[in-house]
Amino acid sequence: MARHRRRLWWAAISVSWAFVLSGCWDVETPEVLTVPVMMAIDWRHQAYRVTVEADAPDLLQSPGQSNSSGSSRPTWILQGQGSSVAEALLHTGLNAPTLNPLTLSHLRVVILGHSALTPKAMPGIWDWFSRSPYLHRTFWVLATSGPASRIAETTNPLGPDPVTVLEQEMKDAQVNGWITPIRFYRLTEVMTNAPNTAELVPLVTLKAEPGVSNGTNFTFDQGADVLSPTRLVGQWTLSEVMTYNLLTNRRPHVFFRLCQDGQCWTVGTVTSRTRILLTGQGIQAASTVQVGLLEHDGSSRTQLAPLWLERAVAARLSRQMFDEIRWTQQHRVDLFGLGTQEALWHPIWFNRHANQWMTRYAQLPLKVHVTVILHGTGNLQPPSPH
Repeated sequence: MARHRRRLWWAAISVSWAFVLSGCWDVETPEVLTVPVMMAIDWRHQAYRVTVEADAPDLLQSPGQSNSSGSSRPTWILQGQGSSVAEALLHTGLNAPTLNPLTLSHLRVVILGHSALTPKAMPGIWDWFSRSPYLHRTFWVLATSGPASRIAETTNPLGPDPVTVLEQEMKDAQVNGWITPIRFYRLTEVMTNAPNTAELVPLVTLKAEPGVSNGTNFTFDQGADVLSPTRLVGQWTLSEVMTYNLLTNRRPHVFFRLCQDGQCWTVGTVTSRTRILLTGQGIQAASTVQVGLLEHDGSSRTQLAPLWLERAVAARLSRQMFDEIRWTQQHRVDLFGLGTQEALWHPIWFNRHANQWMTRYAQLPLKVHVTVILHGTGNLQPPSPH
């Protein structure tokens, strides 16, 4: 009897393992799906307009073929419009040559057009993203100052797959300190859980490629949009984005030129260590910045140049940091997370006065102190008497 029960037990385990090891039952091959890798969202005539760049499976298998538009590129450009993002995507999928359903599991870049960054359109975008199933949440989010569809529809001379070129240009801009790319999971966390804060979304634009009649390339030299959950707060220049990187201890590539008594120096920041704290006296920002001397124009050499340079650079950086923090106070957007500090240090007060926090934040006194350490000053010392 015991042996019979043991056999039944092992039989039941074997059957259960057969279900577990059989794999995914709803898997579909790419040939029966439309797989977007880039999506652009605009707002036109009180409706969402979605443009996607999708891989074309038949062209990937046979590169020499042409699609219905006469192009040999292994991608499709599809468009749809609707009262919601979901409806626009539904119409986009119906416009695919094969009528295959869309799957967003391989989405790599989403671009928000300037028209979509309005109080009427933005809540619908964040709501759809937060509810969308099977969405790979590590894709990049970018913005543009014009229609986002232009970015998705562009023909790039560097390759048949524009999204790959776009990602490479974005990485190069990040290395240069021009932008701080943001992934979707970080942006949606701010947009859905932190109503009083904001995030910087890099701006991408198109520029004509020299020597190519119909080709354009992507550039990230226009700065970034400052987005809150409900509105476009403002637009920062490239210089302001670099100052923000200093304040947040990211890639601190800030370059500028200083002149005195016929001499000019070009300097660039190397590293930064900045702390922005909320104290009883208001907001206090303290930063230690290492700066390298890149170029020196002038025939005379003075022993006082390094000291003067350190003070001049410190004054310049202090002014830029002060203006940037003050800007967030004037626009009532807690970009540096000081409200989180207040909630941790004074939870009882903050819970009672949470609705008044932005009013208090806008009125806080501000003090900024910058210490500069200058490197590469050997050529500024007076010549040796020997």
